[in-house]
Amino acid sequence: MQKILNFIKNNKVMGFIVFLFISIIYIIVSNFRADYINYSIIESSTENPYLLVTKWSAIIKRDTIVSLKENEKKVLEINDKIRTFDESSATVFWPDWSITRMWSKSAITISEMSASKDLSNIKIKFNIEQWKTWSNIVKFMTKNSYFTETYDFGNYAATVRWTVFEINLDDNYIHAVNHDVSLIDIKNDESYNVQQWLGRNLSSPKDTTPSEIFNQVWIAENLKLDNEFLKELLEKWQKQVNEAIAKQTIGTNIVTYIKIKLWNKDYLMADVSKSIVEWGGNTLEKIKNIIPELSPEDKLILNEKLSSTYQNIHSLPNSDELALYKSKLRDLIINTSPNDVKTKLTNDFIKLDIYDYIDVSKNKGSKVAWELKSWIVNYLDQMQDPKELEALFSSFWENMLNVINSTFWKVNTDMKEIITNLKEQLSTK
Repeated sequence: MQKILNFIKNNKVMGFIVFLFISIIYIIVSNFRADYINYSIIESSTENPYLLVTKWSAIIKRDTIVSLKENEKKVLEINDKIRTFDESSATVFWPDWSITRMWSKSAITISEMSASKDLSNIKIKFNIEQWKTWSNIVKFMTKNSYFTETYDFGNYAATVRWTVFEINLDDNYIHAVNHDVSLIDIKNDESYNVQQWLGRNLSSPKDTTPSEIFNQVWIAENLKLDNEFLKELLEKWQKQVNEAIAKQTIGTNIVTYIKIKLWNKDYLMADVSKSIVEWGGNTLEKIKNIIPELSPEDKLILNEKLSSTYQNIHSLPNSDELALYKSKLRDLIINTSPNDVKTKLTNDFIKLDIYDYIDVSKNKGSKVAWELKSWIVNYLDQMQDPKELEALFSSFWENMLNVINSTFWKVNTDMKEIITNLKEQLSTK
């Protein structure tokens, strides 16, 4: 060691070079971790599921009875039976951040409740036994995931993937508030689609429920709470993004540059995360251009990263920039997905693009509506199978079908006839 020090002392230029080299190594090593932290803090992951009593009191039945008062909460377990009392209410916060609100004198039993750390695999299932619930599913459910609420001792199952819906046992209906619900009669092996804002009779699902039966006070209260909940998620997200930006240093920029030169795959992953901070910018376009050059293995790795990123922003309230960012992410996910899931995923994402397009188009000053429309047109133009189109449009209610027909009817010659037939079916129910 002394010899090294003497050498450096006698060779100042060489000493300076050694010092500079060590400093660079230190910056690289320390900032690899910093670079990871900057982007990982804006990745949401599973949370412990829990029950929060929002009014008066509730109980959880397990080996013992857990009594909770207003504003108290308790971590939940599989097989828990939750019950609210008269004039009481409670909210279940599921591991994927989705929520289920329970009205007074309501009861549910949880049978499944799991989510992988990156939220790529979510399995939630519970049975409603008394009165009514309102659920808001905030994550995009992939083919291996599900959120299912059963009733009538499990004989009927309402399965959703990105929906807001309510089940009311006393008034005997299921109501799709936002997006659609798949309702399955397990005993008779029959399935029904509940379109947005429509309802079906719980004991006879082939029959629709008139909207006059819906409890408008309950609906208005829950829509208000949903809006507050999503705003809270957005504020938390924005805080995390601001923290990520604040942690940027010269060192992290050096690391990013080195990744570009030496570890292109790692850089590509960081680039996806970087796109979150700037709501896409040109980053997603750069990634799209690189996709054809990737090996199948690297494409799958990128797909996982893109899907995880999309999970984080799927349910956030739309602004122009965010709606467009979501659409571009969906397009990249489709382009990096295996062929065996690409068709189903494309249909799901077109549906979401249409919902978002109609949402942002309400603002006459929207600067991105035309671009969202171009994405939809591009994919609709590729759908040549009339049955595929019918399956896509059957999830929309009549007013939305009118918007779709007036906006996109020129894209595909089969569309107008399919939409006309679907509207006739809806009008006779």
